[in-house]
Amino acid sequence: MSYKNQALRSYFPSHFSVSLKRILRFYGVLFGLAAACANAQQPIEVTEDMLKAAMREADSFSLKEGNPPVYRGYKGDASSPNAELVGYLFETPDYPPEEVGYSAPIDVLVGIELDGTLTGIEVLHYIESYKSIRGDFINSEYFPQQFSRKNIVEDFRVGRDIDGISRATITSWAVARGVRDSARRVALAYLADSEYVAATSGDAVALKVYEEQSWDDMIDSGLVQEMLVVQPDGTELELSLAFMGHDGLGELLIGEDDYSTADRDASNRSREGRMLLVGIDGNSSQPFRQERLAIKQGEEVFPVERPRFVYAGSADDGKIAGKTRFAGAIVLMPELDLTQPFSVLYSTEGVVGEFGGIHEMAYQVPPLALALSEGGTIPPDLLPEPDEDSPRFQYPDETVWSELLDSAPVSEVIAVILICALVMTAFIRKSAAFRWAALTVTLFYLGWMDGGFVSVSHITNGIKLGPSLFLNDLPLLIIIVFTVVTALLWGRIFCSS
Repeated sequence: MSYKNQALRSYFPSHFSVSLKRILRFYGVLFGLAAACANAQQPIEVTEDMLKAAMREADSFSLKEGNPPVYRGYKGDASSPNAELVGYLFETPDYPPEEVGYSAPIDVLVGIELDGTLTGIEVLHYIESYKSIRGDFINSEYFPQQFSRKNIVEDFRVGRDIDGISRATITSWAVARGVRDSARRVALAYLADSEYVAATSGDAVALKVYEEQSWDDMIDSGLVQEMLVVQPDGTELELSLAFMGHDGLGELLIGEDDYSTADRDASNRSREGRMLLVGIDGNSSQPFRQERLAIKQGEEVFPVERPRFVYAGSADDGKIAGKTRFAGAIVLMPELDLTQPFSVLYSTEGVVGEFGGIHEMAYQVPPLALALSEGGTIPPDLLPEPDEDSPRFQYPDETVWSELLDSAPVSEVIAVILICALVMTAFIRKSAAFRWAALTVTLFYLGWMDGGFVSVSHITNGIKLGPSLFLNDLPLLIIIVFTVVTALLWGRIFCSS
C-alpha cells in the first residue's frame, strides 16, 4: 500500500456502514436547520431610553409586536385608551435581508411618524475594523443626525442628500440604504395614508408594465434605443441606451446587485443626476472608451467626464441579460431637461468636440419612465386601464426564506449543492478517487473561482450577530449548515481558516 493511501486511511475510517435511516436523518436535519436559520433572529435589547432617543415626541411606548414587528409611540400613557399614536419604531434586523457594511450588517433602531417622516435613528450594534481606530465613529459624528426629519420618499443617497462618514463610505451607504428600505417596508405595512405608499402604489403598477415587456418590447416602446457606431476599419460598436432614473427601473434592467453597485458608485462620484444605461457589445476593433461620449441638448454639448461614468456589471441579470457583453451608466448632467429630447454622441476618432467621426443617437425619456423618476403620483393616463375582472394589485408579503431564495444566484447555489453531494459521496463510499475529486473540485471552485470558503470572520461575526448574518447569501448558508450538520452527526468539520 502506498504512503498516500496509508495517509488517507489514517484520516478516513476504513470501514463505515451507513444505513438508509441515517442518510434520511442527515438530510432531514440539514433542511430543518436551514429553515430554522432562515427564520432565526439575534435578539437585541432595546431600552426605553433608546426608544425615547429615536422618537422624542412620544411619551410612552408599547412592546414590540405585530407582523412585521414594531414598537408604537404614544402621546400620553400607552396603556390608556385615550393615548394618541404618534409613530412607529422598528429595528432593521427585523426586516432582512440587511445591508452589509464593511464587515457585517449594521443594526439600527428607527423612528417614523405617521406621514413617513423619520424622527431619528439609534445605531444599536455594528462590527467594523475601523472601530478599533476611531472608536464609535458612526454615533460620534454628525452622520446619524441627518436622518431626523427626512421623509422616506427621499433618495437617502450618500454623497447627495446624505453626507457620508469620511473614509467610511461603505458603512455610510449600508446605514442609509438599510434605514431607507426597512422604513419603506414599515410604511407599506402600517402607513397606508402616507405619501410614499400613495406614490409607490402607482410605481408598482408602472413597473409592472415594464416587467411584462421583453427587451425587444422596450425597444419598441422607446425605453431602450440601439446605437450603432461604425469604426474607421468597418468594425462595429453596438450601444444600447436606456433611462434608469428610478431604483425599480434600474433593478429591472440590470438586476438588483449590479444596480446597487452602480448606484453606490454614482452617488460617490456625482452629487446630482439620473443614470442612463449604456450596454456595450459588437465586434469593434477599438475598445469602448468613456471619454469619447458626450450628451447634446440644443446647442449645448456636455462631455461625459470620468466621474460621470460608472461600471454597471457584466449584463448577467435583468432585462439586459444576454443582450450585451457588459454595461456602464452615464450619470446625466443636472443641466439636462429630461422632459426634452437629447442626443448621445460617440466619437470614433477622438474626444467629442476635438475631432470628426461623431455618431449621434437621439433619445427621449418615455413619459412613464420620466414620471417614475420624478416621484409623486403617476398620472393615471400613463397607466394601463385596470381590468375589473383581475385581482387588485397587492404588495407581496415576502418571508425571510422567500427573499433569500429570490435573491439567490441559481448557478452558485447549484454548484455548492453539487460540491456538498460530492463530498458526502466521497465520505460514504471511502473511495480515494472520490476523495481526491472532492478535494480538487472544492479547492478549485470555492478557493479560486468563488472565494466562498468559511473564514474566521464568518465564524466570529456569526457568533456575535447570530444566523441573521447569513440570510442574504444562500450559498454561504448552505455551506454553514452543511458544516454544522456533518460535525454534529460524524464529528468531522472542514474549515478553510
